[in-house]
Amino acid sequence: MLFTTGQLRSAFRLSKQQWRSYREALPPLAKEQGRSGCFSANDLLAASVVHQVSTALSIPLSTFTSVATALFELCAAFPWPQLERSSLLIDFEADRVELIDHERRVTAAAVALLVELAPLVAELRQHLLTGVPDQQRDLAFPPMIAGTRR
Repeated sequence: MLFTTGQLRSAFRLSKQQWRSYREALPPLAKEQGRSGCFSANDLLAASVVHQVSTALSIPLSTFTSVATALFELCAAFPWPQLERSSLLIDFEADRVELIDHERRVTAAAVALLVELAPLVAELRQHLLTGVPDQQRDLAFPPMIAGTRR
Protein backbone atom coordinates (compact mmCIF):
# COMPACT_ATOMS: atom_id res chain seq x y z
CA MET A 1 0.00 0.00 0.00
CA LEU A 2 1.33 3.41 -0.95
CA PHE A 3 0.62 6.69 0.80
CA THR A 4 0.40 10.20 -0.60
CA THR A 5 2.32 13.27 0.48
CA GLY A 6 -0.84 14.52 2.21
CA GLN A 7 -1.13 11.32 4.23
CA LEU A 8 2.52 11.56 5.25
CA ARG A 9 2.08 15.20 6.26
CA SER A 10 -1.06 14.33 8.19
CA ALA A 11 0.65 11.47 10.02
CA PHE A 12 3.24 13.85 11.46
CA ARG A 13 1.13 17.04 11.47
CA LEU A 14 3.56 18.82 9.15
CA SER A 15 2.83 22.16 7.54
CA LYS A 16 3.74 22.69 3.89
CA GLN A 17 6.92 24.52 4.92
CA GLN A 18 7.92 21.75 7.32
CA TRP A 19 7.29 19.20 4.56
CA ARG A 20 9.63 21.16 2.25
CA SER A 21 12.30 21.03 4.98
CA TYR A 22 11.89 17.25 5.31
CA ARG A 23 12.06 16.79 1.53
CA GLU A 24 15.25 18.89 1.31
CA ALA A 25 16.97 17.18 4.24
CA LEU A 26 15.95 13.60 3.41
CA PRO A 27 16.78 12.69 -0.21
CA PRO A 28 14.60 9.51 -0.23
CA LEU A 29 11.53 11.73 0.30
CA ALA A 30 12.38 13.99 -2.65
CA LYS A 31 10.52 12.70 -5.68
CA GLU A 32 10.96 13.82 -9.27
CA GLN A 33 9.72 17.29 -10.09
CA GLY A 34 6.17 17.32 -11.40
CA ARG A 35 5.24 14.03 -9.77
CA SER A 36 3.40 13.59 -6.55
CA GLY A 37 5.13 11.38 -4.05
CA CYS A 38 4.01 7.87 -3.20
CA PHE A 39 5.47 6.45 -0.04
CA SER A 40 5.46 2.97 1.47
CA ALA A 41 4.66 2.24 5.10
CA ASN A 42 8.38 1.67 5.62
CA ASP A 43 9.11 5.16 4.25
CA LEU A 44 6.66 6.52 6.81
CA LEU A 45 8.43 4.59 9.57
CA ALA A 46 11.82 6.00 8.55
CA ALA A 47 10.32 9.51 8.46
CA SER A 48 8.77 8.82 11.86
CA VAL A 49 12.20 8.03 13.31
CA VAL A 50 13.56 11.33 11.99
CA HIS A 51 10.50 13.23 13.19
CA GLN A 52 10.62 11.70 16.68
CA VAL A 53 14.35 12.24 17.20
CA SER A 54 14.45 15.74 15.73
CA THR A 55 11.42 16.81 17.78
CA ALA A 56 12.47 15.19 21.07
CA LEU A 57 16.10 16.33 20.93
CA SER A 58 15.69 19.54 18.88
CA ILE A 59 18.13 18.23 16.29
CA PRO A 60 18.08 20.01 12.90
CA LEU A 61 16.75 17.89 10.04
CA SER A 62 19.95 18.46 8.08
CA THR A 63 21.78 16.28 10.63
CA PHE A 64 19.96 13.27 9.16
CA THR A 65 20.95 13.93 5.54
CA SER A 66 24.09 11.77 5.74
CA VAL A 67 22.21 8.75 7.15
CA ALA A 68 18.87 9.23 5.36
CA THR A 69 19.46 6.79 2.50
CA ALA A 70 20.76 4.08 4.84
CA LEU A 71 17.82 4.66 7.22
CA PHE A 72 15.18 4.37 4.49
CA GLU A 73 16.87 1.32 2.93
CA LEU A 74 17.12 -0.42 6.29
CA CYS A 75 13.44 0.19 7.08
CA ALA A 76 12.50 -1.14 3.63
CA ALA A 77 14.61 -4.28 4.06
CA PHE A 78 12.72 -5.72 7.03
CA PRO A 79 9.05 -6.54 7.70
CA TRP A 80 7.19 -4.49 10.31
CA PRO A 81 6.91 -7.31 12.88
CA GLN A 82 10.70 -7.62 12.95
CA LEU A 83 11.18 -3.85 13.05
CA GLU A 84 8.66 -3.63 15.87
CA ARG A 85 10.79 -5.98 18.00
CA SER A 86 13.98 -4.02 17.32
CA SER A 87 15.73 -0.71 17.81
CA LEU A 88 17.70 1.47 15.41
CA LEU A 89 21.23 2.50 16.17
CA ILE A 90 22.07 5.76 14.41
CA ASP A 91 25.77 6.62 14.34
CA PHE A 92 26.16 10.09 12.82
CA GLU A 93 29.97 10.05 13.01
CA ALA A 94 30.27 6.88 10.92
CA ASP A 95 27.17 7.69 8.79
CA ARG A 96 25.61 4.33 9.54
CA VAL A 97 22.30 2.95 10.68
CA GLU A 98 21.97 -0.52 12.14
CA LEU A 99 19.02 -2.64 13.23
CA ILE A 100 19.55 -3.92 16.76
CA ASP A 101 17.64 -6.96 17.96
CA HIS A 102 16.68 -6.87 21.64
CA GLU A 103 18.63 -10.10 22.32
CA ARG A 104 21.74 -8.84 20.54
CA ARG A 105 24.38 -6.63 22.03
CA VAL A 106 24.72 -3.11 20.70
CA THR A 107 27.62 -2.51 18.34
CA ALA A 108 30.29 -0.25 19.77
CA ALA A 109 30.07 3.39 18.80
CA ALA A 110 31.56 6.46 20.45
CA VAL A 111 28.30 8.41 20.27
CA ALA A 112 25.08 7.02 18.80
CA LEU A 113 21.33 7.23 19.18
CA LEU A 114 19.28 4.17 19.99
CA VAL A 115 15.66 4.51 18.87
CA GLU A 116 13.06 2.01 20.05
CA LEU A 117 10.80 1.22 17.08
CA ALA A 118 7.82 -0.44 18.84
CA PRO A 119 6.11 2.82 19.91
CA LEU A 120 6.66 4.38 16.49
CA VAL A 121 5.21 1.34 14.69
CA ALA A 122 2.21 1.28 17.05
CA GLU A 123 1.54 4.99 16.54
CA LEU A 124 1.79 4.72 12.76
CA ARG A 125 -0.36 1.59 12.69
CA GLN A 126 -3.06 3.36 14.69
CA HIS A 127 -2.93 6.47 12.49
CA LEU A 128 -2.87 4.58 9.19
CA LEU A 129 -5.61 2.12 10.12
CA THR A 130 -8.01 4.66 11.63
CA GLY A 131 -10.05 4.91 8.42
CA VAL A 132 -10.06 1.17 7.68
CA PRO A 133 -13.52 -0.26 8.41
CA ASP A 134 -13.90 -3.28 10.64
CA GLN A 135 -15.04 -6.06 8.32
CA GLN A 136 -16.94 -7.84 11.08
CA ARG A 137 -18.84 -4.74 12.08
CA ASP A 138 -19.86 -3.75 8.54
CA LEU A 139 -21.58 -6.91 7.37
CA ALA A 140 -23.68 -6.63 4.23
CA PHE A 141 -26.69 -8.16 6.00
CA PRO A 142 -27.67 -7.45 9.60
CA PRO A 143 -27.59 -10.40 12.03
CA MET A 144 -30.83 -12.34 12.14
CA ILE A 145 -32.29 -14.90 14.51
CA ALA A 146 -31.95 -18.33 12.99
CA GLY A 147 -35.24 -20.12 12.40
CA THR A 148 -36.06 -23.20 14.42
CA ARG A 149 -37.38 -26.49 13.04
CA ARG A 150 -40.99 -27.30 13.70
